[in-house]
Amino acid sequence: MAHQIHLRSEHQELILKALLRSLEIKSEKLKEQSLKETQAQYEAAAEKLLEPVVCGRTTNNIFTWLEDQIRHTPRLRDQELGMRVIQICQVAAKDKYYEYCEE
Repeated sequence: MAHQIHLRSEHQELILKALLRSLEIKSEKLKEQSLKETQAQYEAAAEKLLEPVVCGRTTNNIFTWLEDQIRHTPRLRDQELGMRVIQICQVAAKDKYYEYCEE
């Protein structure tokens, strides 16, 4: 069943910072073509997050993808920024974001 998530601006900012940091870290290892592809994917994701996001499934959506990107970025996943973004993505993916915001 589909659900819609409208991220708070502070959470949008955290995710955008994490994507930028992830791209910086990955640029150290990725070849130029792979880096361009990753950058294009990140830019598309960032644009989608500015509007309410419709998630078709709780197990495969933009938030599960974002979480995966952060988890596969060395150093970032263990920093506070990475851990907070992973947490936001987990609750948003499972349609628990509004409960998370109320805590």
